[in-house]
Amino acid sequence: MNGVLAYLSYHLILPPPSAYSTIAASINLGNLTSGMSSVAKATAYLYVNSPEYFGMELHDDLNDVLSNFTVIISITNQTIALNLHRDEYKVYLAPGNYTASI
Repeated sequence: MNGVLAYLSYHLILPPPSAYSTIAASINLGNLTSGMSSVAKATAYLYVNSPEYFGMELHDDLNDVLSNFTVIISITNQTIALNLHRDEYKVYLAPGNYTASI
């Protein structure tokens, strides 16, 4: 004799996928002395699942210790220059994978 012992149904509740993920660049400026200048380069990766604006900013405490500091970021055919006077910028990114040159 054959028969059904049970019917099983379920609903799996998962958190929504994050809107983005990153692989951050790491730059160590080392020990700095007065009047010193140098160039450092790195690459970061951004994986965007939902379109949105992304903010980039320098920390305000840089003004306390540096007289000149510039960061140039290239992403999606845009080049963004951040410095002690212009320390924030927003860029709109559609879903996709992005490489940021810093």
